[in-house]
Amino acid sequence: MTRILPVVALGVLAGCTDTPEVTAVDTESGSAASVEASLSATAGPNRGITALKNAWDAAWAAKDAAAYARNYTLNGELVNPLGGILASREEVRAQHELLFNGPFAGSTSISEVRRMVYLAPDIRMLDFDVTLTGYAGLPPGLVETEPGVVRTRMKLIVVERQGGWKILAQQITPVLPPP
Repeated sequence: MTRILPVVALGVLAGCTDTPEVTAVDTESGSAASVEASLSATAGPNRGITALKNAWDAAWAAKDAAAYARNYTLNGELVNPLGGILASREEVRAQHELLFNGPFAGSTSISEVRRMVYLAPDIRMLDFDVTLTGYAGLPPGLVETEPGVVRTRMKLIVVERQGGWKILAQQITPVLPPP
């Protein structure tokens, strides 16, 4: 059985309506036609991922911890930049309520999808680059990448549930300042 896992540049998530470009394929004998068929089959669900990204960004902009947490599954896990684990949607909500009412109250978060890997019809792996600015302070242990800017790389596993995409797992890695 041939298994195709296209890795695509998400023009869809960046607001582009072009078909995502295949940048790598994990297959032993996949043809260009089978790769294109796989991408075509994911076009509708990718629009749902765009909706997830937009809802996530909008909740941050509004500093709405409950709306932010609704983007996670009930048992969604978030590994923060310092290695701490939030093991449920409720823990994500509570942590973001503290952040939004404290050090990140006036912050702006801009997320860009760097790549997406199609794992199954209802599972994707997303890589985000995130830039945080305008914060009042930083939680202990988190450092600026450059003055006034914190950059992170995020890896998310998202699953389609009840017609929408939710975050099942998230790992945040800080981009450290140059030595």
